[in-house]
Amino acid sequence: MRKFTFAAVALVALVVTSFAVAHGIEGAKSAKAVAGTFNATGTSTSSRTCTTTDGKTIVVTDGK
Repeated sequence: MRKFTFAAVALVALVVTSFAVAHGIEGAKSAKAVAGTFNATGTSTSSRTCTTTDGKTIVVTDGK
């Protein structure tokens, strides 16, 4: 009888969790778009340039 009770409780917990997750996913459909801007200035930057054998230029810039 104990095993049956434990199995029933576990099954109920799984069903309740499934409903909660499904409801959470359903709520995600109401997401709204947001926008933001980002401005930064470099205080210390350095750049290195390299030209490959096929004529392409690679520029690497490090900054803080």
